[in-house]
Parts: sequence; structure tokens; C-alpha cells
Amino acid sequence: VPRPRHALTRATRADARAHASLGASQDIVGRAQNLCGLEAQLAAAEACGRAGLLGGVEVACFSGALAGEEVADGAGARSVVVDVVASGGGAWIECKRSQNAHDAERLASQVAAYVACARRRRNWDGAWRVPRVVVKLAGAELGQQGVQKLLAAGAHAVVQPEGDLVAVLPPPPVPPARAVLCLTSLCALVSAISHGAAQAEGDEQHEQLRLLKERRPDWYEVSVNQERASPILPQLDAALEGKELYVTRHILSEFETVMERSGGESERERWAALRKRLAVTDAESPVAAAVCRDRLATGSKGNWRNALSIFSASEALHACCVTANGKAARSLANAGLGMPTFIHRPVFVSGI
Repeated sequence: VPRPRHALTRATRADARAHASLGASQDIVGRAQNLCGLEAQLAAAEACGRAGLLGGVEVACFSGALAGEEVADGAGARSVVVDVVASGGGAWIECKRSQNAHDAERLASQVAAYVACARRRRNWDGAWRVPRVVVKLAGAELGQQGVQKLLAAGAHAVVQPEGDLVAVLPPPPVPPARAVLCLTSLCALVSAISHGAAQAEGDEQHEQLRLLKERRPDWYEVSVNQERASPILPQLDAALEGKELYVTRHILSEFETVMERSGGESERERWAALRKRLAVTDAESPVAAAVCRDRLATGSKGNWRNALSIFSASEALHACCVTANGKAARSLANAGLGMPTFIHRPVFVSGI
């Protein structure tokens, strides 16, 4: 028998109040869990900070592939957001609340997603290491069986609520022991402008600079005026200290052409001395080469080929790339091919 309309109204209102009460309870629980998660993240960040390990290169990490790279896990465009990045990007810390054994299945699935993202080249740290996924638990302890599930999913370590997080973190990345020099870097290292000519007054070098200013005022502004304001050699010396110096065969050929055409006597002497310190390499990374072709081929042919040569060799040798081509470095980093790079201003050979 249909209920009277007012009875239906009362029932509907009662249902609405019940749903509202349930929704409010769930909202409170959700907010409480969020606060607990935030508290765990702050505690983890504080612990890393005290140990000098807080910080890295990425906090939002994507699992998409680079050009020429297969995505074995089929992750596609899926993305993850890391709670705390530590050890210079070498550790991704995920703060998770554990309440029961059922949580292990859910957490294992999340860990697998983070591990898949960490394996993508775009997310490696400054020493070409795959970030290690560390799970820091809050709330109740997870049983040994649950811990094993997380480790099987790829977690580097699982830290219980009262465990020592810092003890399981990898050390920060060690700076590369090698450096690959760009054409622009070779110019800066041998140019008379960076070896005192910019400060010369009233002598033959000063006259040469006057002629340079007349012929190429743009070069003069970039090289001479900026050199007077901030000498470049101390910066390069600090960046290259203790490193093995490499030059690609392509850049070597290009620079020798520059010296034959434009190098002055003092610059050619410095080049002869620098050449003895350089190791020539043909190393090339297929992945880096593919990204360079994809992102840089729209530029001038010479600049594109030079960039491909130095960045591909740096990737293959795990070396710091030393260049004045900051635009190319940023473009490749945006494509997921970030690497240790020292970017300096350009200095041209002067003919002195």
C-alpha cells in the first residue's frame, strides 16, 4: 500500500539525515587520515633535514617514456606525486598509514607504481641512480608478511612507525668525475678575453679589442663587458677541478676549424696546451641522441649537431656537461633528460 505523501517526505528526510551523518563521519575520518599523513610527511622531512639529506630534483614524477625507451610496465602517462624527496633525489619516501593486514595489498600496488615511475630515465638522480622507494609507516605496525609484500613490490625498505628512517636512506649522489666540454667552453678556456685582454688598456691588445668592437659589437658586449664584470676562468676552474676532461671528436674538429680561422697567436698557444689535457671520445647514448633529435633538430644545423654531440656523450660517460647552451640543456631536461650541467656565459675567441 503506498504510503501517504507526508510519510514519504518524512522517510526521505530521515534518509537524507542518515546519509548526511554518514557522509560527515566519513569526511571526518578522511580529514583525520589526511592530517595523520601530513604529520608523517613532516616528521620524515624533519628527520631528513636533521641528517642533511632533505631535497632532490623532483617531487612530481612521471612514468612516461623517453624517445627510444620502452615502458615495460605499460604505465603510459600515469603520474605519481612523491611525499618526500631525499638524498639528492636518490630516495623517494612514501608516508603511509597502516591499520590492518588488508592495507598491505593496497600499499603494495602503490609501491609498484612508484617503482615503475622511478625506473624512468627522467627521474634518475644526479648520479644516474634509480631512486629508491622507501615506505615510512604511520599508525599501526605492519606485520612481517605485509612488509614482505611491499619489498616484493620493489620497495627498498619499509620503516615501521618507531623505526629509523635515516638509516635506510642512500647517500647523496657523488658529483661526476668527468666533464664533457662544449665548443663554447673550449673558446672560454683559450680566449685572450678570459686571460686578461678584457682588462688591457692602452696597448696592442686594447687596439685589437677596439677592432673587435667595431666588427662585432654583439660579441664585444657578451664577451668583453661581461668578462670585466665577472671573470669566467675562476668559475670554470671551480667546475672542472678534479675532473677528467673529455671532448667529442665532432667538437674537436669544429673547434680546430675555429682556431684556424679566428684564433690569435696567444689563443693557439693556449689551445695546444689544453689539447694535451683532453681525452677524445666517440661515446654516444642512443636514448640521448633520440631526444636531442626530437627536441633540438628545429634549430640551426651546427648548434643542433653540437648539442647532440656533447649531451649524448655526457649521458654515455655519466659526465657533467659544460656548455653555454643553456637553452638546449633546459629543453632536454623538460623532455626528461636532465643531467649534471654547468652552464656558463659565452666567450668568443678574439684573434689576439
